Amino acid sequence: MTGTWLLVLALAVPPAATADDKPTHEMTDAEKAEQKAAKKRAHEAAEEAEELAEETAEFAEKLAKRIEKGNEQRRKDTEEAIKDFNDRVKDYLKLHKKAAETLPKLTGEEDPATVAAHRVALARAIRTRRRAARRGEVFDAQVVPTIVERVRGELEGAEARPARKVIREGNPKFDPEGTVPVLVAVNAAYPLGAPVSTVPASVLLVLPPLPANILEYRFVGRDLILIDTEANLIVDYILGAAPPLPAR
Repeated sequence: MTGTWLLVLALAVPPAATADDKPTHEMTDAEKAEQKAAKKRAHEAAEEAEELAEETAEFAEKLAKRIEKGNEQRRKDTEEAIKDFNDRVKDYLKLHKKAAETLPKLTGEEDPATVAAHRVALARAIRTRRRAARRGEVFDAQVVPTIVERVRGELEGAEARPARKVIREGNPKFDPEGTVPVLVAVNAAYPLGAPVSTVPASVLLVLPPLPANILEYRFVGRDLILIDTEANLIVDYILGAAPPLPAR
């Protein structure tokens, strides 16, 4: 009997409340509306982020194409500028040849005085044929930026210090023994007593090649000159083609 009553009492008395048995809170209409609005804002933010990512990717793709197109155009412009420069060099060589044909040919057995006189006569004949020549006759405005960029690319930075040193040696503007001034001008003579700079091999490799024994690149200070070695004549020049050339 006792056991039966205990069972009845147990069923009648509700179990003790636990920590998990919290009363359920029913959301108000305002809270439901705020929750719905928050979900909407989150969805819209996700969509905006996705659109921004797509726009960014599209912009990057278009930018890459524009850069590549620009690089391709610069390569084309450079090729055309170098080709035009080579054509101008060829034109000068034709003029040089015509001027030389008006003079007696050297046999190689002449004395120094005769050779010097021939050089002066050749220079005079060339000047006569290009008396109207001005700076830019060969180094025209299209090729100058390319040449300057290439020259400076080989002469700037600590690693180019040896090359800069080579240019200073024998350079009329830096050589302590260079007492003979050099006038940098089209059709000007390069004085025989003036020192002659050496163009580093690293620079020559990036410059358009020239026909041997007639034309050479040289530096006078920072200026790059194109010289006719047979006539000892400055054909053209680029002012400040080289970067600053400090002693150290």
